[in-house]
Amino acid sequence: MEPAKGDARLLTVKEAATYLASTVWFVRSLAWERRVPFLKLGKRVCFDRVDLDKFIEQEKSATKKTAEYDNILRPGNHETPATARVRPLGDVSFVPAQKQVRQ
Repeated sequence: MEPAKGDARLLTVKEAATYLASTVWFVRSLAWERRVPFLKLGKRVCFDRVDLDKFIEQEKSATKKTAEYDNILRPGNHETPATARVRPLGDVSFVPAQKQVRQ
């Protein structure tokens, strides 16, 4: 017995785009950049629904960490980057480059 179309574990590029509420090109770029695992069945590219869910959760946590970092530098915070208290951000291993001010 075949599962209902909405219950399929493997999704085509078009179905993955619908699942992520994005475009087909965005899903293809995720595959090209190896940001989401994919499966090739002949010429057909498929995505596992579980891998797409993991991608969504990773993007949520990355956005949360970026928001925490941005909160330190927010103008309404009344702290300058030099006087801001450093808050732990978890496992973030990068620091965005400071903007160069032309003299």
